[in-house]
Amino acid sequence: MNETTDPTLDQSARAQAVFAHLGHFVGLPLLAPILILMLGEPFAKRQAREALNAHISVLLLGVVCVVGTVVTLGLGVLVAAPVFAVYALVEAIASIQAALRAWEGADYAYPAIARIFN
Repeated sequence: MNETTDPTLDQSARAQAVFAHLGHFVGLPLLAPILILMLGEPFAKRQAREALNAHISVLLLGVVCVVGTVVTLGLGVLVAAPVFAVYALVEAIASIQAALRAWEGADYAYPAIARIFN
């Protein structure tokens, strides 16, 4: 995680980065970061890439949990549901932290995610 902040960033770039991180709270977990990647400023694009990686990681874990539950004829839900719930909660908290850091003009690296897009 980069702990340096850039006070010279304009409010627009910071707002775009915050939207990328918090888009999943308004039902746009993949669309918000993708829009920022296409249209945003360089700082916002870096943050959108990180947010997209985090949101895809949650989606992939959800798919793995569903497949595991189906393969085990429903017994896997005893493990899959708590694992997914904890991971999703941690990612939601990390999204809020990331949005706060982005508003300060600092880069944020989500913990425990797949780095699909660099």
